[in-house]
Amino acid sequence: MTTDGTSLCVERTIDAPRERVWRTWTEPLGLSRWWWPERFRTTYEIDLHEGGAFRFRTEELKDIGVLSLAGKFFEIEPPERLAYTWNWEAGEEPQTSVRVEFRDRGDRTDVRVIHEGFETSDERDNHVQGWNDCLDRLQRCELLASD
Repeated sequence: MTTDGTSLCVERTIDAPRERVWRTWTEPLGLSRWWWPERFRTTYEIDLHEGGAFRFRTEELKDIGVLSLAGKFFEIEPPERLAYTWNWEAGEEPQTSVRVEFRDRGDRTDVRVIHEGFETSDERDNHVQGWNDCLDRLQRCELLASD
C-alpha cells in the first residue's frame, strides 16, 4: 500500500483467474458477497458501460444511518481495467476517482486499486482502511472458487 496527500494505492493477489475476479467486481451478485460486511443489507445497481452509473445503498444501519455510494464509469476494459467516479451521496466529501487494474497471473490475479482526489489525509486514511477491509473479504469470497 502507498499513499500521498491526495491518493492511495492498495494491492492484493487474489487466488482466482482474472475473468472470475472481474465478474465478482462488476456484477451485483459478486459485489454483494464482498463489498461491504454481510450485515450491511445493500442494494447494488450497476449499468456497466462507459458513461453508465452505479449505486450501492444500504438499509438503515444502527448508529451509522444509510450508506449510499454512487458514481459513473469512465473507462471499462474487460477484464483489465475499470475506472469510475466515487461520490458519497449523504456526505460532504468531494467527488473522487477510482481506477482498478486486474493483472493476469494464470490462476491468480493481481488487483491494484488507485483512489485519487481526497482533500485531507484523514479522508484518504479512512478509505485505505475501507479498501483493505473490502479486499480482505474479496480474497475469501466463495464466488471466486467456482464458475
